[in-house]
Amino acid sequence: MNINRVEKIIRMHLEGYSHRKIADIVGLSHTSVDDVISGWRNGKYEIYREAIPMEEEMIELAKYRRDKNIDTETLSNVLLLSTILKNLGLDVENVLNVAQYSKNMPADERNTFLESARIAFDDLKKENMTYRDLSQLISKKEVEEKELQERIEDLKKQEIEINERIRKLHEDEKIAEEKLKKLDEEIKEKEKILREKAESIAIGEKYERARKDLGMKDNEFLKLIKNAADAGFDLNTILKLDALETYVRRNNITTEKLERIVKGMEDLETHGIK
Repeated sequence: MNINRVEKIIRMHLEGYSHRKIADIVGLSHTSVDDVISGWRNGKYEIYREAIPMEEEMIELAKYRRDKNIDTETLSNVLLLSTILKNLGLDVENVLNVAQYSKNMPADERNTFLESARIAFDDLKKENMTYRDLSQLISKKEVEEKELQERIEDLKKQEIEINERIRKLHEDEKIAEEKLKKLDEEIKEKEKILREKAESIAIGEKYERARKDLGMKDNEFLKLIKNAADAGFDLNTILKLDALETYVRRNNITTEKLERIVKGMEDLETHGIK
C-alpha cells in the first residue's frame, strides 16, 4: 500500500476519526483500514511510532479539544497557566469561578471591577490592614460618611441663619456675604469628599460581595489578576482550564502524563496533525 495513504490512515486514526469514516475518505474497505492500524500498533510502520504508547489518550484528547475548539498552542498555554496558579498556591476551581464571574460582565464594567480591586488592596495596604479587615475598613468609612453628612447639615443651617442676618443687618451685609461664600465653598468641598467616600464604600462592598459569592480567601483574587496578567494570559485562556480540568478528571490522568501527551501532540504536528 502507498506509504502516503498509510500515513493518512494512521494520522486520522490519532485525530479520533472512526475507521468507517477513514475508509470512506481514503477509498479503502473498513477491513483494510483495520489492518493498517493493527500493523502500525504491532510495529510494522515507522510512522508515528512514538505515539503508540499514548494512543488512547491522544485520540481522546484530540476528540475533546476538537469539540471544545482548543488548538495545541492554547492547550500548552493552559498547562503553563495551570502550573503558575498551582505554584502561587491558588485553587483552580476558585480561579474558574472568578473567570466566570468576570465573563458575565460587560467589558468596560469588568475593567472597572478589576481596577477597583487593585485600588481596594492599595487602600488596605495604606491602612496597614489585611484582606480580612475589609469589612472593618468599610465600617470606618461609613462612620466618616455619617460625620460628614452631619457636618453638611450643620453648615446648611448656618447658611440659613446667615441669610436671615443679611436681610436684617444691612450694615453687616458685606461681612456676612463673605462668610456665606466661605461656608458655601466648604459645603461643596465636604460634599465632594462625601461623594468620594460613597464611591469608596461602593467599591469595597462590591468587592466584598464578589469575594463572598466566589468563596475566595484573603487576597487570592489580587494574586490571580497580577500574576495572570504578568504571564500574558487573557480571560478566554483562563476559561480553557475548565475544559482541561474536565478532561483530566474524566480520564483520571496526572498533570505529568498530560504534559507528555501535549508534548507528543506538538511533535506530531510537524507530520500534519492539527
